[in-house]
Amino acid sequence: MNHKNETKDNILSVAMKLFSEYGYEKTSVRMIAEAANITKPAVYYYFPDKESLYNGLIEHGMEQAINSLKEIADNKKPVKEQLIDVVFSRFNSFPDHPDVRRFISKIMTGEMNCQINLNMKNIFNKSKKELIKILDEGIKAGFLRHDFNKKQFIYCFIGAINIHSRDHFVLGEPKISKDEATELVDTLLIGILKK
Repeated sequence: MNHKNETKDNILSVAMKLFSEYGYEKTSVRMIAEAANITKPAVYYYFPDKESLYNGLIEHGMEQAINSLKEIADNKKPVKEQLIDVVFSRFNSFPDHPDVRRFISKIMTGEMNCQINLNMKNIFNKSKKELIKILDEGIKAGFLRHDFNKKQFIYCFIGAINIHSRDHFVLGEPKISKDEATELVDTLLIGILKK
């Protein structure tokens, strides 16, 4: 990793810690710069304002999630195992990082009072593309029916993962277990399994 990327990653890491601890309104660019041991102009070099930095954090997390999804879709495991891996990736993308957990929790509960300016349709379409790739492989392998509505399945699948995520990040419930992830996938697959 080059120095430029290290600096940007450091800014993002420090900003996440401060936003999660103090909230959006009480965190200043000056605080972020001081905690990152850089100047305010250095922060502004990467992010023109605090809102851009905040959105950069969200975008960075989404990019990591999509890259993880691509890796899962590109491996050659059976479809059921890939879907279980997708569930686990949501919880293991940031293992045991309290700052990330607190940041996500505050976003999900609305404690972070800042407008997120991301193209969520584009992000969802990238995720959907990778999930469709997994489903298509399941159809091709003869594991799944070919006549189900993939978009509806994906909505149900992502919705179920989001509920478990909310329970984990907001309510403090434990991460989903392998058995629970398998049960979730099994429950959703029952309707689309090839008989």
